[in-house]
Amino acid sequence: MWPTLTGLIRLSAACLAISLVSLACDRAAEPTKAESTKVGASQENPDKPSPAVRPPISNTRHRPNIVLIVGDDVGVDLVGSYARFFPRTPDPNAPDTPVLDALASEGILFRNAWTNPGCSPSRAQILTGIHSRRTGIGDIVTWRPTRRYRSVGLSHRVKLLPQVLKQGADPYHTASVGKWHLGSPDQGGGHALGPEGAWFDRWAGSRFNFNGAGIGYRRWPKTFASAIAADGSDECGPPYPCTSMLDEASSCADYATVDTIDDAVHAIDKLGEPFFLYVAFNAPHSPLALPVCALPATCDSQALSNSGVPATVPEHTRAMTRTMDHQIGRLLCAIDREDTFVIFMGDNGTAGDERDGSPGAITAPFPGDHGKSTVYNGGVNVPLIIRGPGIEPRTSDALVVSTDLFATVTELAGLAGETFSPADSVSIAPYLYGRLHPAPRETIHAERFGPNYIPADFTTGSPPPDYRARKHLRTIRNARFKLIQRHYGGQLVDEELYDLLAGGATDPEGKPGRDDFEQNDLMRIRENWKAGGEFAKNYIALSQELAVVLPPLP
Repeated sequence: MWPTLTGLIRLSAACLAISLVSLACDRAAEPTKAESTKVGASQENPDKPSPAVRPPISNTRHRPNIVLIVGDDVGVDLVGSYARFFPRTPDPNAPDTPVLDALASEGILFRNAWTNPGCSPSRAQILTGIHSRRTGIGDIVTWRPTRRYRSVGLSHRVKLLPQVLKQGADPYHTASVGKWHLGSPDQGGGHALGPEGAWFDRWAGSRFNFNGAGIGYRRWPKTFASAIAADGSDECGPPYPCTSMLDEASSCADYATVDTIDDAVHAIDKLGEPFFLYVAFNAPHSPLALPVCALPATCDSQALSNSGVPATVPEHTRAMTRTMDHQIGRLLCAIDREDTFVIFMGDNGTAGDERDGSPGAITAPFPGDHGKSTVYNGGVNVPLIIRGPGIEPRTSDALVVSTDLFATVTELAGLAGETFSPADSVSIAPYLYGRLHPAPRETIHAERFGPNYIPADFTTGSPPPDYRARKHLRTIRNARFKLIQRHYGGQLVDEELYDLLAGGATDPEGKPGRDDFEQNDLMRIRENWKAGGEFAKNYIALSQELAVVLPPLP
């Protein structure tokens, strides 16, 4: 019988104090509501004086280390430090992430970070800094071809973030651990290393989601593109790549979430400095399963013990998220916070209701049909937290998209002026230090399409001449309004427009509330729009920009 989370064994008063201080800091940092109604207005005030902060690393023995962590199917509803922005989620489904909450209290939390609403497209955007349109990865990379889709992975012709970081006089040592999900079956187990080792120096983990009979978090095929353990005692190889079947029945460390952090710690031990470590979890993506073994306390996480069977999918998902959070605590214990930036981001929103109507992991007040795979906020709005040297704790309402991590990381590494910088990536490093600057983005975009394709032109991302998209979901927002357009078979079938800041239900005093959950579609009252009014102006501006940035696929 599968176990579940029954409670935390509070072994450390210090750890408890950290969690409480984190919560207090988070509540104190709650942002004020933006009032601007200007089309495309930024939610940051570029005219506000910058706070005095300690500058980033510039005179240490090496460039800063950078750890980029990606949670799988982790929407804002699963992270405790985001809970203050929304109506309370009733127990037992309230988020429980003390380590991430503490990380947020020590760094900057971005409230309006977007990404694509699927695993592979989002990870491709993070690592390439370019929209899915230009990589051809708009849907998941499948572990085997189907009658409808052939499996198409990320082309080795694309330049990856670690490839850029390895340039310069003080090149980065790079490693990736955990779920890869960017290479097709025929691209092989060494896909993460890139052409002639140009991408990551090392990688080990799962190539895809956990698919197939008997495969899950407790028993799964682990692929090594290279050695990971410091002493070379990996489960297979050399030669590489090789695959080994891990089974928690043989070792508690073989539970996938624990194994990912074991590899992360091993990589830190083995890599020289400066290093770039990409830690990509499978959790809490299905299939749902918790570790059999208790997880001991660390310097940044309390002991965690599980027993019984979770009552619901939401409870099980939150327990798996709590397990991931605990293991992030292990990782944070292994790094030097004085010279290391830590970035956490979800790869897409939380899994919503199934097509057959069965409930998913989302619970009230979040709509169950607005989750992963959709371009509603529940599918594209994800946690983004950054902690590092010189960063003072705060919350930002800035509009950010996952492609921006590429330019941000290269700037933090001191390489921004020396290397390739994708046009779709804008550094958010100025936000980290409160520098006086114009807002880099007035709008953000997201899309999902299928099937994947290999671009005919990698600059424009144009698909092959015979390509036909079965679906193409596109969305764009500015500081206040959000537009959604859906295309099927190359035809626009519907549109939705939302006033995110003032389109919700009115309070007892008649003041309009937020519409974070996209419940009031303004397109339904389009005939009542005032000519030249806010609704009409924003609709026109957003639809025109979307047509230029992410034009409909054929």
